Amino acid sequence: MRKKLTDLKYLAHPTFYGIDPGKKIITLSESETKDLEGGGDSWMKRVATESERNSNIKNEILKWARKGRKILYFGTNVTQSITMAKILEKEGITSASITAETRFATRKMFIEIFNEPDSNKMQVMCNYNVLSTGFNSPQIDTVIIARPTTSVVAYQQMVGRGLRGEEFGGKPGNKCEIVTVKDNIEKYNHAVVELGHSKYEEEVEDAKINVSEPKNVFDDELDDAKQPSDNFENMVPKSGESFTSDEIYKKYGVQKQGGIRYTTKHNFVILIDAEISNYSDRVNEKTGEIIYDGTGQKDQGFDKGHDYFNSQVRNPESVLLYFQKPAGSQNIFKYLVKYVSHDFKMQENNEGEERKVIKFKLKIIKKSCPQCKIIFASNDSEIEEKFGYRTTNGNTIVQSWCKNCRAK
Repeated sequence: MRKKLTDLKYLAHPTFYGIDPGKKIITLSESETKDLEGGGDSWMKRVATESERNSNIKNEILKWARKGRKILYFGTNVTQSITMAKILEKEGITSASITAETRFATRKMFIEIFNEPDSNKMQVMCNYNVLSTGFNSPQIDTVIIARPTTSVVAYQQMVGRGLRGEEFGGKPGNKCEIVTVKDNIEKYNHAVVELGHSKYEEEVEDAKINVSEPKNVFDDELDDAKQPSDNFENMVPKSGESFTSDEIYKKYGVQKQGGIRYTTKHNFVILIDAEISNYSDRVNEKTGEIIYDGTGQKDQGFDKGHDYFNSQVRNPESVLLYFQKPAGSQNIFKYLVKYVSHDFKMQENNEGEERKVIKFKLKIIKKSCPQCKIIFASNDSEIEEKFGYRTTNGNTIVQSWCKNCRAK
């Protein structure tokens, strides 16, 4: 399918390059490792301040910019993205940085200038994590990725920003360069951090990123040219829809057993509350709160084996789908949910053995803001408070964006 869409010029043909981060291996501290494993991003501060790495990134951006390319740059964190834009401006490259704090009107103006055809009024658009989804510019012909992520889906989404083909409104030539920093990062215990681009390379044999010998990639595994929201909506079932474990496995690629099911091939996490097992989950639809008592017959953690799946529940990049299994073989989809907090408790398993269990606090997502992707509502009163309503053709409907985004 990918090859066919590329041949038809609906998708741009990507060529992958790598940026050498420098000789130094970045070893995270114990607290940084815990942050990484918990789905946080404060550990990136260490990576973002490596001087040799930043110098190599700057030189790579300048190289492509001086070829006249229109570049979308994903920075290592917010500060690094802003700083890089300022450095490029001093080098004579017109640049801007968009963050989650950028006012809506300013963001709109930057994007409109960036999207002007055959214009270098804005040559490099820098951001950290605000343009990885829901943003498609026909002018992009180079994507430079300095944001390390352990999620192959997050990496694919960044790559996908440059894959708009000629027949889909992209630039003539139907090509896009994807330039990725090949970071060397290890945890506190010296275990190598497997990053999204390396996971992607494992899944797609032809997508090897070589620093010294850039190679063309005919990629049959990247996301469709459709915006991520289309793929997301197709992946989220309708409330009440039922699946066997085999059907869940086929749809999401997760394992067929267990309460928390996950695969590194995407960022969807399946949580299954089964009354016939060791669960004691409590759902309060009025408040939108779920208390999800973990699963498994052994001690639960975040750092080994199947326990790694538990860490994905609190990973901010994860999409959590909550199913119930009253009996038999059917898993009934109930809610799209969001992680709030967790703690541990001791509990007897079915064999009467004591084991440590994770207890998650979750919130049902009845409505979320597609603009900031941060604000969500779990019940009717929160929808009224955070989003509000509007009247269209005599019908009262929920506002699409949250009040904060509409005020910007």
